[in-house]
Amino acid sequence: MKDLLVNIGFVVGAWTIMAVVFLGVGAAVRRALGLREHGMRQLLILPLIGWCIAVAFLQIWHFFLPVDQRALAGVVAAGAVGLTWNWRDLWNIFARSARDSAILAATFLFVAIWLANQTTNQPQNYDSGLYHMNAVSWAHSYPIVPGLANLHGRLGFNSSFFLYTAMLEVGHFVHRSHHVASGMLILFVIIVGLHGGWRVMVRGSRGIGDVFDALFLLPVVVYAMNSGNATSPTPDAAVFLLGVAVGSALIHLLSGSDPTGEEKFFSVVCILVLACAGICSKLSFLFTGGTAAIVATVIAFRRFGTLRLRWRLCFACIVVPMCFIGPYVARSVLLSGYPLYPSSFARVNADWSVPAEGVAAENYWIRAWAKAPGPDSMEASKGLHWVRPWVTRCARQYFEVVTPIMLSVLGLAGSFLLRSKTDSPTWRGVWLFFIVPVASLAFWVFTAPDPRFAGAAFWLLGAGGVAVALSMSATNTIRWVITVYFVLLFSQNVSVIDFLHQWHKDAGPAKTVEMKTMTTDSGLTVFVPLEGDQSWDSALPATPYFNSRLRLRNPADISKGFTIRPSVQ
Repeated sequence: MKDLLVNIGFVVGAWTIMAVVFLGVGAAVRRALGLREHGMRQLLILPLIGWCIAVAFLQIWHFFLPVDQRALAGVVAAGAVGLTWNWRDLWNIFARSARDSAILAATFLFVAIWLANQTTNQPQNYDSGLYHMNAVSWAHSYPIVPGLANLHGRLGFNSSFFLYTAMLEVGHFVHRSHHVASGMLILFVIIVGLHGGWRVMVRGSRGIGDVFDALFLLPVVVYAMNSGNATSPTPDAAVFLLGVAVGSALIHLLSGSDPTGEEKFFSVVCILVLACAGICSKLSFLFTGGTAAIVATVIAFRRFGTLRLRWRLCFACIVVPMCFIGPYVARSVLLSGYPLYPSSFARVNADWSVPAEGVAAENYWIRAWAKAPGPDSMEASKGLHWVRPWVTRCARQYFEVVTPIMLSVLGLAGSFLLRSKTDSPTWRGVWLFFIVPVASLAFWVFTAPDPRFAGAAFWLLGAGGVAVALSMSATNTIRWVITVYFVLLFSQNVSVIDFLHQWHKDAGPAKTVEMKTMTTDSGLTVFVPLEGDQSWDSALPATPYFNSRLRLRNPADISKGFTIRPSVQ
């Protein structure tokens, strides 16, 4: 028990420090855009924006240096500058609403302690053992390594989330960064949801954005407890949580929550930043983030009344993707030889480029596993034989798939019945929000239709539909429906015992497994799991897929990367 409490204390302390740091970075971005006054809602999104900016910085840093304590010091310094630059404005926010600020701070501490108890455990995501932990180790130990995908194909997936996790591998969190990484993003999103719930349940707000934030609080809590990703350094967590944040920012923008053109501009920039950071975390976020960015940009451009704001918006639409996607594509080319690996599009003719047959096999395996997971997925996914088992599997995912679909149907039906109460342009504009989850789910179905790859798309559809319907209702009706919604969904999806305390914890350093050494034709020694395909937190270089043709580009320096000797014809 003592060790558990010590670990919880370290995690809460790390989250508090990093929340303040990311708040400073986000505040600096807002100030650089010419905005000084903040509302509480704008304040709460700043740590997420700061996190995204840190990811962009780490992508560039990793071209030259390992992502270690020096990178962390750089991010902390940027946060300190932002706090110093904006301390008076930030202080005024808390001073204007001292009671709300005190409640928010107490809530932050309570939620952080509860969430830390959920995250101080070994990674539960299978892929964390397969390649996540190794990806973090490579990022922490070396600058970006050309041809790393030749060692292990999944190390070429180029998730910038691993750079952020590697940055946290310092002090107490060496080999324990998974306790902090995903949980921090969960904490940021939960706080936004709690603020929305406070405004709806206590202040009587009927705003679509506030109702949406309140409704999403429970899915995020359930995700933290049941997905296994809260304890894992997985980009799946980033994709889900950034999907929630993008949805929240977009529905606030469409509903007219932002009072001025400058605030609308800031909301669009936030959506662009969140979307780009999500794409850099996992390429499957492309349609969720990209569609949200397009909808937000088009709507804002039409609503801006001044030419100055329109020019600023055009500038932001160029600069933000350049800062995120430019380095992301360059990193992908270095890791694999392909700008959008595992896509075979636009192969670069470099000595470290993964052979075409390797890319094709990786791509085919991803699609096959998503359609029919299991040892025989290659065979089971052929033709249309996979469709019926896939539908059955999705129908059994009650919380992830069935519940949000039912909520979306009920919400949209209720909105249709209540539409006569209001027909203002604001209400009509909100319907554009549903382009995002629909486009995202269409992309998901035709690429890799495993429910876990859908991110937050199903819940964006469900929470969005219910939020639109409830915002047309009376205040007391909203409160009663949200109360019933929480009671029913919580009781059916959350174990009270696990909610209060997770048992059988292993909060020690990340798991290791017994490895064997194997030697390639060139004399390179690699570590291979003795059993199974999970290397966990092993020594480098490690791979479950031994290739005798693997060799170093420079036999004297592993950081120069890997290549595959051509097969003899």
